[in-house]
Amino acid sequence: MKIKHFSLVAKDYTKLRDFYKDLLHLELDFDDKENAYCQFNLDGDLKIDFEGTKAVTNELPDLKKKIKLLVRIEVDNADKAYKEIKIGRKLLSEPVTRPWGMRNFYLLDPEDNLIEVYQKL
Repeated sequence: MKIKHFSLVAKDYTKLRDFYKDLLHLELDFDDKENAYCQFNLDGDLKIDFEGTKAVTNELPDLKKKIKLLVRIEVDNADKAYKEIKIGRKLLSEPVTRPWGMRNFYLLDPEDNLIEVYQKL
């Protein structure tokens, strides 16, 4: 598995996006204001994303915890990773194919940070 994204989830997505954009003088790679999601390229394949809490709660409506950090891990095969990761761990979802070209599932780390494991389709 390769970590390619670090994501922060924000109540005020615009304020967080603009803070880091100004602080780090980064150019946006992607900015979806309608869905409160943006992405900055930090170095090569490493990216940092910011998204509103609505996006996370839409995909995981039963999640009652306050998520501050979302780690995205890209894998070659989401179903294979799911089978390996679920042994001895409580996962929040099974792999789901998304209309935007990814297959993903979620789990929490021991500090209740959200982890998304995904495969590009």
